Amino acid sequence: MGYLERLKAASTIQDLAVLLNLKASQLSYALFILPDEKKYTQFGVPKKAGGERIINAPQERLKHIQRSLADLLQHCILEIEGSKPQPNPRPLSHGFRKKTEINSNRKNTISFGIHTNAHNHQNKKYVLNFDLSEFFSSFNFGRVRGFFIKNNDFRLHPAVATLIAQIGCFKNELPQGSPCSPIITNLIAHILDIRLVRWAKKNRCSYSRYVDDITLSTNQEMSEKLATQSDGLIKWSLNKNIENIVARSGFQINPLKTRLQIQLSRQIVTGLVVNKKINVKNEYYRSARAMCHALFSTGSFFLLGDQSKFGTLQQLNGILGYIYFIKQKNHCNGGSCHKKTAIEPHNITNLYSRFLYFRYFIALEKPLIICEGKTDVAYLKMAIKQLKKESKYHLPHQIDFFHFTERISEVMHINAGTTALKKFIESYKKNIAFTKMIPRNPIIVLLDNDNEAGNVVKCLENKFKKPNVNYDRNKNFIYSVIENLYVVLLPIKKQQGKKEQSLIIENFFDPSVLKIKLGKKVFSPENGNGFDSQRHYSKQVLVEKIIRPKQDTINFSLFKAIFDLIMDVIEQYKPINK
Repeated sequence: MGYLERLKAASTIQDLAVLLNLKASQLSYALFILPDEKKYTQFGVPKKAGGERIINAPQERLKHIQRSLADLLQHCILEIEGSKPQPNPRPLSHGFRKKTEINSNRKNTISFGIHTNAHNHQNKKYVLNFDLSEFFSSFNFGRVRGFFIKNNDFRLHPAVATLIAQIGCFKNELPQGSPCSPIITNLIAHILDIRLVRWAKKNRCSYSRYVDDITLSTNQEMSEKLATQSDGLIKWSLNKNIENIVARSGFQINPLKTRLQIQLSRQIVTGLVVNKKINVKNEYYRSARAMCHALFSTGSFFLLGDQSKFGTLQQLNGILGYIYFIKQKNHCNGGSCHKKTAIEPHNITNLYSRFLYFRYFIALEKPLIICEGKTDVAYLKMAIKQLKKESKYHLPHQIDFFHFTERISEVMHINAGTTALKKFIESYKKNIAFTKMIPRNPIIVLLDNDNEAGNVVKCLENKFKKPNVNYDRNKNFIYSVIENLYVVLLPIKKQQGKKEQSLIIENFFDPSVLKIKLGKKVFSPENGNGFDSQRHYSKQVLVEKIIRPKQDTINFSLFKAIFDLIMDVIEQYKPINK
């Protein structure tokens, strides 16, 4: 039985709790016993046009329940869409949607958002935008409850519909900040989408909605069927048929945000230019570039349009990430790349790359460890956790770890593995030359003490012209490359008074740990030809199946030697900052 059928069959709080993976007592307490003042935290967010948007964010207990409800409803939506004669059509609403399959083999998915919303209205003669007023407030308790009782796809038991409305609503409306508000608004507003798209098709228009922002566009000479000017050159009045559809669907129009844009002017849809191709506004990119210039020169910057408020790295990362996403989508759309755009993709890529270098390697708040792979990071984090329990051993400094991501690989060209990290080391000086700011903390590239380490040592000797690199596997190796960049090889562990080569980080576990079998499989650190999936299990499996579950009983004492070297580097770098 699918999620939707199970939800339809539910009739009690116990039934709904099971579907939400909760105990009935947990759900009952959150809804009926927990005081309202402990359910939400209220705060204001400034609006672009002035005023303040009130956000009611649920406390953790209620947020968990609302997130579970959102997941359940998302499963139901997928089942409803899959049961249609033509499943997974391009949606009418593009806001708050998860990735959607675009063919039956489930290999291709599409992420919907402001870009796909704007794409519907690209290169049109007329583009009409209007907003729904007080969008979230228009969904009151009775409307939410009534939808789940009467809607043909759901038709839930009244008691369950009531519980869903109680989970989702606060002060008789769907609060902004709740994980389940977006999906409930999309469900209820779908009737508006259906009615408006019927009108659009009849009048040869394209239609889309992004939350409360509605757009209609056309290449037909019919601007008067969309809107007419009613007050000089500023105010627009919507076509009465459109107004009636919106009102009949239970919504109100914000008259101050209605505008009709012609092709000769710059046409904007959900903040994006849609005239010839989808793009960000040039002034938005120039402002982002100016903020970056200030950051790289002085270490700080002011936010857009507010010279009294300093911006944060997280805020600027969001701005640059947004521009980069739109530019990449625009540059290669549908498999064909445009050769020239108003802002060439490589320009934003270079700017974004410099910002990420500044964020991760110059403005870092803690010493940063770059390991060869994610399993090394997992080992070291667990070692820190366990060693902190020893009263006689404390790490004197907080440290952070670099995480390799698809975006970092794409923009910064930094990848895991010794060979890739050698390239990072070679190009580090060139890649931070854009700023004169002194790095706050050291970066430590921690490598296995194996044959590939020899290639890194040769790089240090040849690239940086420092012949005094004395590489001996039987001695600790710390090398200051340039600025705040260091290379450290795993130290040699001592066992029973004898020195022993520790080639890989797994050697710092007791040998008995590495001999644990999983079924008939034994551990193998190899990644290439030496690894047989029929006989061996990998480093990742070692982490997830053995080290992590048994971390409280595993002896991490040999990892102290690694942290001692890390602390040596941190102490070395201190005078540079003073």
